[in-house]
Amino acid sequence: MLLYDQIKIDTLQARKDRDTVKANVLNTLAAEAFLVSKSPNRDPGPATDAEVIKIVKKFIENIDFTINELNKAGKDASKPIAEKAAIEIYAPSQMSDDELKQAIDSIVSTLSEKSIKQMGSVMAVLKEKYAGRYDGTKASSLTRAALL
Repeated sequence: MLLYDQIKIDTLQARKDRDTVKANVLNTLAAEAFLVSKSPNRDPGPATDAEVIKIVKKFIENIDFTINELNKAGKDASKPIAEKAAIEIYAPSQMSDDELKQAIDSIVSTLSEKSIKQMGSVMAVLKEKYAGRYDGTKASSLTRAALL
């Protein structure tokens, strides 16, 4: 099942449970994913898990900013904290540095030639297999080191 479909199911359940904070944030998340799926620059079809994960991460960043600002102002941050808790379950766990290095080394070991020219190929496979689970800058530097 696609992550987008799971979010829609969970939104309906939150409505049934009368959890308005969760229902509202999940409904907004689903709407953003739907808009991405209708973008003219992509293949037709529902939002992919990678696209939804990207949206989830952006939501979490924005909520973290809001929580920080509310805390600075001494105001109640309980609603954004509840929103964050509702959507964090859709964000994949981040790979540790060792896991990322192992994944890159594994991809590099399958290459016919080991040169910096293969960096794009390694990053493409990494993105396909581990979308949203790693820091891109860190992956780039580890890939460069593995290829040199």
